[in-house]
Amino acid sequence: GPGKLVHDLSKQLAGMNHSITVITTDAFSKEQRRTGISLPQINNLHLKIFKNFSNYLAYRFKFFLPLFSYPQLKKEVSNFDAVHIHEFFTYYAVIFSFLAPKNKIPYFISAHGTLDSFHLKNLFLIKNVFMKIFGNKIINNCSGFIAATREEIEEYMLLGINKNKIFLVQNGLDFTEFVSDQEKGVFRRKFGIPPNVKLILYLGRINKLKGLFVLLEAF
Repeated sequence: GPGKLVHDLSKQLAGMNHSITVITTDAFSKEQRRTGISLPQINNLHLKIFKNFSNYLAYRFKFFLPLFSYPQLKKEVSNFDAVHIHEFFTYYAVIFSFLAPKNKIPYFISAHGTLDSFHLKNLFLIKNVFMKIFGNKIINNCSGFIAATREEIEEYMLLGINKNKIFLVQNGLDFTEFVSDQEKGVFRRKFGIPPNVKLILYLGRINKLKGLFVLLEAF
């Protein structure tokens, strides 16, 4: 998900001698906060973790509200050359859509599918209120939108976003994570699957928003 993408992107940029600051909350799971967890130290990569209002709301509704973060962000935003916001319906999107332009700093948004027509139908009332109060301002002040697929470009344009402000940047992969000494065919032999039977791998949570029913109908 976005967390993995942010980690990999930040790590690679830090390795290219860019100074990266990742701002997040301590939400970890429904019951657990990200406290007392040892995190790897990476040169040029700085992590700021703010206490989240409710882990339950974050886990159930993806509602993140980092307490007491605004004064520090207001103080430090002028140190950044650019701001990259991940996902759209967030507290940070609202805050930086105000703070960044005020300090003449461009900000970019990777919506990660949160602005496509299918996902907008989920929690429609809440998202509709958000769009009316904050959404249009966030979109209008944004310097650029990053799309992972050509379909996402179309979804951005359906919201009235100028195509010249949309950039196609496909999600990257660290191939070192996929190095395996397993012989090809081990999985099939283990579960008795004939070589002529197609295997489809899905990696992600099982939720109607992921469109698994489309995958099932296709095959």
